Amino acid sequence: MSECIQRGGIERYDELHIDRIDSAWRKRATWISASLEVLQLAASIKDSAGYRELSVVLALSLQSTPQRKGVDFTSEGELEERLGHTPPSLYIFPEGKEPWFQQGPADVTLKKIDTGIFDPSLRPKQCFYMEFKETGEDDYQRSVFLTE
Repeated sequence: MSECIQRGGIERYDELHIDRIDSAWRKRATWISASLEVLQLAASIKDSAGYRELSVVLALSLQSTPQRKGVDFTSEGELEERLGHTPPSLYIFPEGKEPWFQQGPADVTLKKIDTGIFDPSLRPKQCFYMEFKETGEDDYQRSVFLTE
């Protein structure tokens, strides 16, 4: 975390895929529970290091779709079924500059999701769904962002 901060990783949107933290998390079935665990651990490290002005965010990439889908899951299991091919990633942002505050493409859907779909012992503080279509792309990109 300190290296990312000191070497400009925040500005470059450097990411850390959870399977690089622990090879046991390469399996898709572990991604959500591992993401929640990693998020809590990263938040604890951030707080103990005194980086209070920063926010740790865990991004889950979902399957892209040719049509706008919106939030099409109501449980952790349904969310798992919609995960894309890329393992979840941990990011650090300046507080107030997280993806849901950024001005992105004009054709973007942003929705806050009830965190009650997650295990109560590892539940994140906030959860956001984002869907957008980049100019010239065929599919809508979909992501879920978790924060502590």
